Amino acid sequence: AIFNGIQNILFVVMEQFDMEYLSLTILGIFYISFGLSGLLTPQYSRTFSYRITFAIAIIPMFFYFLSFAYSTGCQSKSNGCNKIIEILFLFVSAVLGGIGCSLLWMTQTIYLTDCSNPYNKTSIFHRFTSITQWSQLVGNVFIGIVLYFSNGKILFELALLIIFTCAILSLKLSNPEKVKLELEVGSELLTTPKSKSNNSSCSTPRSAPRVSNVTIPNMNYFSIRYLLQFLTNTKMRLFYPLFGISAFNVSLFIVYMAQNLHIVLQNEKYIEVILDIEFAFIFLGIGSILAGKVFTPSYVEKDKKKALQMHYRIMTINTILNLIAFTTKSYKVFLCCAFIYGFIEVTSNIITSHLLSYKFMERFEPFTCYRVLFFFFLGCSIILNLILCYIASPLSLILMFVLCLFGCITVSNFFTSRQ
Repeated sequence: AIFNGIQNILFVVMEQFDMEYLSLTILGIFYISFGLSGLLTPQYSRTFSYRITFAIAIIPMFFYFLSFAYSTGCQSKSNGCNKIIEILFLFVSAVLGGIGCSLLWMTQTIYLTDCSNPYNKTSIFHRFTSITQWSQLVGNVFIGIVLYFSNGKILFELALLIIFTCAILSLKLSNPEKVKLELEVGSELLTTPKSKSNNSSCSTPRSAPRVSNVTIPNMNYFSIRYLLQFLTNTKMRLFYPLFGISAFNVSLFIVYMAQNLHIVLQNEKYIEVILDIEFAFIFLGIGSILAGKVFTPSYVEKDKKKALQMHYRIMTINTILNLIAFTTKSYKVFLCCAFIYGFIEVTSNIITSHLLSYKFMERFEPFTCYRVLFFFFLGCSIILNLILCYIASPLSLILMFVLCLFGCITVSNFFTSRQ
């Protein structure tokens, strides 16, 4: 939540320190590192216990935010800091932060799988996804409150405190076997009639039988060479347009939204600008939550082709609305765009997950490759959008419109392919 909130407002927060373009470039490097390190982290996700691995993965994130806290502190000083050291610290921490975040994602996936059995695995992952959908709303509300009472430097210091607390809490993480047993016992209490509860306390409920751990492949088998071969096979190449268009759409929001909202609100005071932008991002969070209710897994499962076509059409409509908002400088239209961005972000994850399961028998390789490609494309797209926005803001929107049309054209090919 804190990462999403800061990421959305990063351009405006760092603008007061004359670091807006540098900060987003560092964010792009973070995501490129996140993507590429996904080829490496599967081999080391089970080297230590879950508690130690989670703590190790969170530490680089601490240094990532520490680099921004250091930079904002340097700008506050009258004599500043050594610029080379400052930029080097930002660059190195972004690379390490991306590696840590990749390890965190891989470990949490394996941990949730270890906590589940074949009968409740879908339910557990659905609950986890539902919680993450709230992160945009919670994160943006939190950032808005912090910036209303303080400034960007305090924001990064609070982020450091939160991340440090998360690292400490991860050391108290429950053992997966214990969590699995608690979930099964809870299911048993819900499904066992009260009159038989005393005689069947050791019985196994039919709805959630006790089974061994869900089979997880040996992560040492996931060598870089093996994953690269999987990345380039024919079936995975069918997903390249979807990954690339989704990544460009997210990067467009990160780079374009806050920057252009700031232009629209330039005549207002700084604090009013921050609050108005955060209010727009709250609409983003509401869109994310609503998408999880409307674009349910059952809806996608019912007609995958129709769901994917609808996804591209919504992105096309949102791109047109962004062009209208840019032309008219209308804050209300930007609010609609923010809401749709949140909706698109969640539907993209839901559709992609179902299509990967539809095309592949493997359960870990396609999702690992998805993270590698998506976040690599996202990092590159952020840097590309920075360049395009610097030249002329409409260029990014025009390119997004072309990509959406291309996506609509490739839908039929995706489902007619025999791969």
